[in-house]
Amino acid sequence: MKNDFLKCVYVSGGGTEYDGGDWKITTDTKKSLYLKCIREPFFKGIDDLVLKVKKDNRCKHCLRVWGDGTFTIYPYRGGTPYYFEPK
Repeated sequence: MKNDFLKCVYVSGGGTEYDGGDWKITTDTKKSLYLKCIREPFFKGIDDLVLKVKKDNRCKHCLRVWGDGTFTIYPYRGGTPYYFEPK
């Protein structure tokens, strides 16, 4: 990932976009990605303030990298997807 600071957005089932807070990449290796919340959203969506995601998706969260500097994390492998983009 090129940018350390990220904006998070999540979309409700009805299509409404919500602010998911601001996040910072603390660790980015070939095998894992660690994110830390630096500005919490008004409505808390992701329970964890630190997300630890394995890039091979062998963890509790699922990661999908889109190739344009953005990615999506599916907390606990289902439910509301959280979209991250460079800030």
